[in-house]
Amino acid sequence: MPNVLLVLIAGLLALVSQFLVIWHIWSGYVMATISLNQALALQLVAACIASLLFAGLTPRRSTPERRDVLVLSFLLALFMPAAGQLIMLAMMLAPLIVPQHTAGLSSQLVKAPLYPDSMHPKRLHGYGKRLRARIHNVRAPQHERLAAVTAMQSLPVRLTEQLLRNLMSDPLEEIRLLSYGIAYKAEGVIVKRISAALGELDTCTDNDRAIALHGRLAELYWELVYQHLTKGELRQHTLERVRYHAHRVLEHHPADGFMLFILARCAMLNNETERAEYLLHEAAARKYPLQQVLPWLAENAFARKDYAQIASMLRPLQHRTVSPALQSAITYWTRYS
Repeated sequence: MPNVLLVLIAGLLALVSQFLVIWHIWSGYVMATISLNQALALQLVAACIASLLFAGLTPRRSTPERRDVLVLSFLLALFMPAAGQLIMLAMMLAPLIVPQHTAGLSSQLVKAPLYPDSMHPKRLHGYGKRLRARIHNVRAPQHERLAAVTAMQSLPVRLTEQLLRNLMSDPLEEIRLLSYGIAYKAEGVIVKRISAALGELDTCTDNDRAIALHGRLAELYWELVYQHLTKGELRQHTLERVRYHAHRVLEHHPADGFMLFILARCAMLNNETERAEYLLHEAAARKYPLQQVLPWLAENAFARKDYAQIASMLRPLQHRTVSPALQSAITYWTRYS
């Protein structure tokens, strides 16, 4: 109630002050009874009271808008006597006279979104080489070499596996034990998942679930090979398990491009280049990404010494986003062809 009373008083004062301004300006123009400075002072008072009136009519929750209304109404009332107040009054009454047909959604100002650091690719160029140099530096302090071996856990095992195996014969016992633990930790995780999947497969009665488990086992066995966690006869046995489970999946889902792709990779590891080429083309025909298939087709052609075909296989990847190493190979083979 007090707020409404203050608004009414401000409105009455705005009307009276504006009336006085117009009256004195008109009488001064006709009878020259008021000076220009006095007229401007009265107009300034009228504009201040009018701006306070219209700002008070603005909803209290809209603080930034109230400031804008205060400034706008002051300028209009100051430079447009009477007309400015009428314009502001019309703007304030318009929403009431012409109500909206749809309810407005509440909104608020928000800060511009920031790209999270966790989404940035963590590429530490030369990081592996620096670690390797620190590890091989036998003159370096023991704690620095141990820290370098510990830091290797952040790198893929397939890149550090050979180095870790070499460190198992290091003169320092702590490094031998640490490299042994890192090398076999990843293998233990995969083997544990394989054991769990095999146990579930033995008791599975649902055919669809069994096919999904065969696919999961093919991926896990292939991961052992891909991470270089198997050697010699054990690797050959692992490749056999990959082929067995992949074929079980293809018996029911012959359009599974990924199973064909890992079968092709298995064939390449066994130097079966013709079979590998056939399986890679079959995987591509079943919508497996060409960005994955073409580099291996090129590598398979290189293994067959069919160098003339490499450029044509890599050319479709020229304008695609690929790894730096693959980009270098694409540039080399397609530059002069």
